[in-house]
Amino acid sequence: MKRKLTPIIIGIAGLALPMSAHAATVTWGSVAAITGAGDIDSSGLDFIVGANFSGTTTLVNNGTADINFLNVNPGASTLVGSGITIGASSDWVNWGTSGSNSSIAGTFGTVLDSNIGIEIPGGPTSATITLSGLNSGTTYRVQFFADSTGNNTQSISGSGSMNSLSGQFVTGTFTADGLAQVLDVSFTSGDFGVANALTIGAVPVPEPSAALLGGLGLLGLLRRRRD
Repeated sequence: MKRKLTPIIIGIAGLALPMSAHAATVTWGSVAAITGAGDIDSSGLDFIVGANFSGTTTLVNNGTADINFLNVNPGASTLVGSGITIGASSDWVNWGTSGSNSSIAGTFGTVLDSNIGIEIPGGPTSATITLSGLNSGTTYRVQFFADSTGNNTQSISGSGSMNSLSGQFVTGTFTADGLAQVLDVSFTSGDFGVANALTIGAVPVPEPSAALLGGLGLLGLLRRRRD
């Protein structure tokens, strides 16, 4: 008797298909001025990791936690920790410390002293940063930092307008709807758009409170008595 192998072959072939990147809605806070390492928000996170675009691996302490910023170059991706990979599209240009404008002292200043960028006049109007290794259904907090000599107008995936000449950052949250999230950095006007650094961390799921657990136990007891 001959066995039908077609379903098995299809199943195996399906495993080889590339995973598509998703774009869950990011809820952004207000754009704010970069003041120092204390701007990095690690509060309440299960973990936090960072990308240092076109720079060197740098350890930064924000006052409560150590955040390791690993180098990410255009057209490449880097496993930055906790299973998270951060990649930059090939539209970006590796500028290194060229065009740096950071006045921030210490190791976070070192992170901000490197950047990837886009020439706005005549260049592409956007470039992407991809976050991979996500867990679908998990909520993440992401921060994007832009700090350079370029006078520009840019935004990231629907955030408020940013100008890197002032040294600005924005914080957002999203709930992953797949294994990857694409962030689109759009450039509206000015000299050039940049990306200096990015952090991502997982927001823990709140544990049930003792009062809630007690209430559920009492409800179960009442049901048993009725039965």
